[in-house]
Amino acid sequence: MFKFIKSHHILILILLFSLATRLFRLSIPQTYYFDEVYHAYTAKAYARNDPRGYEWWNNSDEEGTAFEWLHPPTSKLIMAGSIKIFGENSFAWRLPSAISGTLVIFLIYLLTQKLFKNTQTSLLAATIASLDGLLLTQSRIAMNDIFLVAFMLTALIFYLQFVDTKRYKYLIFS
Repeated sequence: MFKFIKSHHILILILLFSLATRLFRLSIPQTYYFDEVYHAYTAKAYARNDPRGYEWWNNSDEEGTAFEWLHPPTSKLIMAGSIKIFGENSFAWRLPSAISGTLVIFLIYLLTQKLFKNTQTSLLAATIASLDGLLLTQSRIAMNDIFLVAFMLTALIFYLQFVDTKRYKYLIFS
């Protein structure tokens, strides 16, 4: 019945669905929630070139927030770039997480393809991941977690590529 649909078309549909579910009403609530009081607040400081975001002894200017300096700054720097482009609002500080969450779905597809070398299995894994509530939640909040998952999956894919090819550039990338 669907023989005319290629596997890459199905993957694109899965990724578009994932992106849509992650972007839908992303700016709500317009205030910080959960640990955004640390991560998004610090990303805003980075976007303003405020060095207090990197220093543990500084107090925040907003009630109920604090600078987050315990984790590496990569994810907050990515959020800060989005804030510089889209302004200091909830959509801007959550957008990189939504994009990374969609990237995680693609990386799960690639990892499954690498492990099983079966397109249907890879598409099934991507579909299941696109419906997973934890991945969805982490993709809609400005925190480090979804970035960590994306970086870990990328490292694992590069490592497996090294194992297959014995080319050390993949080991370095991992």
